[in-house]
Amino acid sequence: MSHFRVKIDDIPKGGLHLRMGEGDAAWREVLAEASDGRGSPRGTASASVHRRSHRVEVQGRYQVDLVQVCGRCQEDFPLALGGAFQANLLIAPQGHAPGQEVELREEDLDDSFLQGDSVDVLDLLREQILLDLPPKPLCSEDCRGICPDCGAQLNTEACRCPGARPDSPFSGLANLRIDR
Repeated sequence: MSHFRVKIDDIPKGGLHLRMGEGDAAWREVLAEASDGRGSPRGTASASVHRRSHRVEVQGRYQVDLVQVCGRCQEDFPLALGGAFQANLLIAPQGHAPGQEVELREEDLDDSFLQGDSVDVLDLLREQILLDLPPKPLCSEDCRGICPDCGAQLNTEACRCPGARPDSPFSGLANLRIDR
């Protein structure tokens, strides 16, 4: 069992403080997953876990250097991500059976429910990092991508297509005539 999985009953009164670094195999797996196995991702993270009456609060920070694939030119590029995160996990009431309905208070609506008797801080970090990844990573905003016809990498070479290529698939509509 990972030392990043914390049993609720083992959380001390002053909270529990965890650090993740490249010496932790499980943390390296999270970084490799976020980089899709590319390059040598690096990073650190820290988290504090506190138990409050009917909830567990996790607050943390992370800073990672990943390798991503550009959504336009398909080249690998470095991507730095970092930030803070917070998770409030509600503890099921005593005697509560899974699937049994529980009435929520308004302040509970922004929280998640804790499954089981422990919190996996590494899973919370993994989720946060994956949510922070851009949906279409770009090596730069002005990346020109790859020509869909000749396959030229337009950031480093000229298009090899014969003749001028239209700027848009809709540019042919400019010559369209409608007779009425």
